[in-house]
Amino acid sequence: MLHYLPSSAANWIAGVCTMFMLMAIVTGVIIHKKIFRDFFTFRPARGQRSWLDVHNILSVVALPFHLMITYSGLIFFGYLYMAPVVTATYGPGEDNRRIFFDEVFDRANRLGRAGVPAAMAPIAPMLAEVERRWGRGQVRFIEIRQPGDRNARVSVGGIQDTPLRASDRLVFDGVTGAPLGNEGGVVSTPKAVRDVLLGLHEGLFAGPVLRWLYFLSGLVGTAMIGAGLVLWTTKRRARMQRAGGAQAFGLALVEGLNLGTVVGLPVGIAAYFWANRLIPAAMEGRAAWEAHAMFIAWGLALLWAMARPTARAWVELLSCAAAAYALLPVLNALTTGRHLGVTLPRGDWRGDWMLAGFDLTMLAFGLLFAWAAWRLHQKIRRAASRPDRSAFRVPAAGETGPAE
Repeated sequence: MLHYLPSSAANWIAGVCTMFMLMAIVTGVIIHKKIFRDFFTFRPARGQRSWLDVHNILSVVALPFHLMITYSGLIFFGYLYMAPVVTATYGPGEDNRRIFFDEVFDRANRLGRAGVPAAMAPIAPMLAEVERRWGRGQVRFIEIRQPGDRNARVSVGGIQDTPLRASDRLVFDGVTGAPLGNEGGVVSTPKAVRDVLLGLHEGLFAGPVLRWLYFLSGLVGTAMIGAGLVLWTTKRRARMQRAGGAQAFGLALVEGLNLGTVVGLPVGIAAYFWANRLIPAAMEGRAAWEAHAMFIAWGLALLWAMARPTARAWVELLSCAAAAYALLPVLNALTTGRHLGVTLPRGDWRGDWMLAGFDLTMLAFGLLFAWAAWRLHQKIRRAASRPDRSAFRVPAAGETGPAE
């Protein structure tokens, strides 16, 4: 879903982008005949060659994850993108379309409302029965259908500990509280395949180690795309300089968009977390303004990238991102009682690794952005002291010398 857009439009935009990414992954594997040899090749301090080696390494190291997350993303709304297939199989008309959705979302055997009011049975005895059968801590969700009706049903789902997204459920009569039996997670083989793909996409079954692998694989994919974007503009700038032409508007526009996306989006995400701590909890529309803060900060970063000289804008926005992330743990300590002094495990290993891990990860991001800003600033200074050189040999800077 895309913020500020209707869900139907957002689904189609996301689907088209996902299809392009899937095509890029498949065709990229086909055209890179030396993909595995390039994977073991890294030539440091070689300018564009080094960046291309990094791009190749990042492209290969998490390739199975990228392929899975892209293809399974299309499966989520496959019925929307391939609606003619649904029509050809089930027939035209809203009634046939409803039959399809009943089968996909397990609605075919659900009772409708009887229209007779009835008091609901207490939930606690039902949960006690679930714990007796499954053990403690095995409840993932509770779903109540037709509440206050004679046909009320209470469905309790188990913990998702496998990629199969649809787990078993224990169903109770919502009026009497009597157990009615189990609803199996596997209804048919095609649906089980779909549920496994969706479960892999969401990763809700994963433990801490596998969730970190998901997270790091996502970072690797982001770095791969970022390196490719910057390398593309750097090669074209170098080609244009060799030809002796003036900087094209299109190249300057792409460089600004690259900077506003690669660094500006992280700045916006940091602004989202800052808003979460600074906006008063009782403020009306607080959640909406957290999202607004992210898009406002991202928009300002894009404008800054367009208005400033490219190399300087990289350093400035990287420095801004470094400060925004590194100071988040400090902001958390100033505004809440759940800071690193409390959440970090001590000698007895008691603490809150989830909150401590967030603060430590934000601090790590801040240090990473600060290191990138410092390295780029050093390269700009060296290039400025040698005006005879035609390029920085730093794709991220994208500038030619002190003139900018």
